[in-house]
Amino acid sequence: MRSANKKTNKQAKQTFIFLLCLILICSVCVATDIVLFPMIKSASAQIVKSKATMIINEAVFSVLESKELEYNDLITLEKSENGRVTALTTKAQSMNALKSNVMSEIYIRMLAYSEDEILLPFGNVFNSSLLLGKGPDIKISMTQFGACNCDYRNVFESCGINQTNHRVMLDIEMTVCVIMPLRCVKEKIETSVCIADTVIVGEVPQAFTNVQNYSSGDEGATVADEVVDFGAHNYVN
Repeated sequence: MRSANKKTNKQAKQTFIFLLCLILICSVCVATDIVLFPMIKSASAQIVKSKATMIINEAVFSVLESKELEYNDLITLEKSENGRVTALTTKAQSMNALKSNVMSEIYIRMLAYSEDEILLPFGNVFNSSLLLGKGPDIKISMTQFGACNCDYRNVFESCGINQTNHRVMLDIEMTVCVIMPLRCVKEKIETSVCIADTVIVGEVPQAFTNVQNYSSGDEGATVADEVVDFGAHNYVN
């Protein structure tokens, strides 16, 4: 009878220790998921975005270099009889071909890079200068998720009273899948690359008026205080 009681107590003790260890392991897993995972995700996302942006830029520059494209290959400047620029016309066929080549090159490079592992030192997770680059490495990788979207955008900036800087920007957006231990998250990558740039020179105006940094909220400021005329008074009756 006593032997049976000892055996029962021993089994109960072993069960208690097992449950205690199981609870402890579950608690550590939950704490790691709640506290450490967001930090690992943030650190991994920064590295992946930097790598993906580098791959995109290299792909665009590779296509531009191989095709030897210049501004005139993508944009036509229409001029009047006296040489004044009257309109800008895009060469749709060339621009669509460039977009297609860039998207293909990005896909090829991302596919090749997805086979490589990115090592993230565990100390980098805590965003501390003391722990930067220290600790065991966390192995992460990335792969392209879905299609890569490319769109053109024209940017016009004034370079003076008779000059305008025209840039053709290629806005690239894609989603990458960041593969981490036991987790996989998606990150959106957005970047812009200038593919064409020129300065359009126009005629020098006989009169020019510039309003400098006028704000209605400035105390005591008036429009007259902020207006600078160059030659306009010669044409006022």
